[in-house]
Amino acid sequence: MNTSRFINPEKDPFLSGDSLTILLHDISKKDAEAIRRSLAPLTANLDIWPVTHLADLLHEIDRIPPHNDTAAVIIRSDTGIHVDEIIDGIRARHHTIPVVLIAADTPEYDPRKALEKGLVDCLSRESLSRLPYVLNREIRLNSLRRRLSEQQDMFDHVAHEIPGYIFQRLQSGDGRFRYTYLSPSLGREFGVDETKLIEDPANFWALIHPDDRESLKAVFSEARENISPYKVEYRAILPDSRVVWIRAHAQPRLLDNGDVMWNGIGIDVTKEKYARDKLDYLAYFDAVTGLPNRHLFFDRLEQALKQYERMKTSFALHIIDLDNFKEINDRFGHLAGDRLLKSIAAHLAGLIRESDTLSRIGGDEFALIQTAVTEDAQVGFLADKLIRRAPEAEIINGQTVSTQYSIGSCHYRPEQGQSLDKHTGTELMRRADLALYEAKKRRGSASCLYTRDMEG
Repeated sequence: MNTSRFINPEKDPFLSGDSLTILLHDISKKDAEAIRRSLAPLTANLDIWPVTHLADLLHEIDRIPPHNDTAAVIIRSDTGIHVDEIIDGIRARHHTIPVVLIAADTPEYDPRKALEKGLVDCLSRESLSRLPYVLNREIRLNSLRRRLSEQQDMFDHVAHEIPGYIFQRLQSGDGRFRYTYLSPSLGREFGVDETKLIEDPANFWALIHPDDRESLKAVFSEARENISPYKVEYRAILPDSRVVWIRAHAQPRLLDNGDVMWNGIGIDVTKEKYARDKLDYLAYFDAVTGLPNRHLFFDRLEQALKQYERMKTSFALHIIDLDNFKEINDRFGHLAGDRLLKSIAAHLAGLIRESDTLSRIGGDEFALIQTAVTEDAQVGFLADKLIRRAPEAEIINGQTVSTQYSIGSCHYRPEQGQSLDKHTGTELMRRADLALYEAKKRRGSASCLYTRDMEG
């Protein structure tokens, strides 16, 4: 039978110009020549090496790289050395080289045990024409196994090094799911035993923060219904009681039975989440005092103006300036100055209503929106109260300092008949600053309410 017609020149590795190395263990010259003739259609670069002793065979194998895809061993079943011993010697070296057995004319050896150990085929002398097919099949399979092993090694490396975990989850039509794969990094990064999650999905929900469970179930349900990717952030409570933020991405694949296979990744974004929250906080709040900053203050001022437009409820704007802050800051340093600002902010906040807004809008300058004001007397009363109840002393670096305020106020009331426009807030700030300037002329611990007489 002509076996060369079974060989595909485009796919057959031997026809690429590589050399095919065959080790013959205790094969007769006649059989060696028959083997050479049968393998001739495979390649012109055929190297056949006959060896007699097992030690010589193993020595030659040691010279062949473990993942060489163009080598094979052919042995006889009637050799003096037991076939199992040869197979054991080769496999002890973790070598994947294919081993083919040539059976004796009157076989007494049962090759089934050797086949279990890794023998790839058993041929009679009459069926040597099958040898090219057997070697082509096995060496190509070895090449495929090697590539798969390399890909698995690469995947395992990525799964181990990634700052999170990789998962595969199978979800049925009723929404229930189970994990079919979880990378070992789940244990390294989060201290979670992935085998427990694979065994029972209920262990997954036990890790999810109670406040996030229902929303996460809703995400899973909607993604399953639409067969669409999802990206979600949720909190997990780890076995060591740490609370971490997880960002999970997953892509779906609809299976023939209607189930959905999700391939995804989960990443610990706790630091990123807190950093983002801190940036969001700093965008609207002062880092030293914790009060609304200038940006948020003008937003609250705009809200007060809109409320006035709807409800005709007047309000007052106060600018509070520390009279002796520069001297304190220069004398004791910026850290002491920051502690003083924080203390004063807490003190002022304790003297106003919850509906009022206190902000730090500059270095030593605060702004206060006083809501629901009907009379100028109310504006003056609050300003005087803030001055009267100013802290008499602050201990800084073991020393006592006195704090004094100057306050400029502006009452925005319906009877003034102002028209609202985009410059109204700025105009109110200007008027409060004029009043503050007049208060400063009184040399500290004074307040002043804006009047039209202050316009130059």
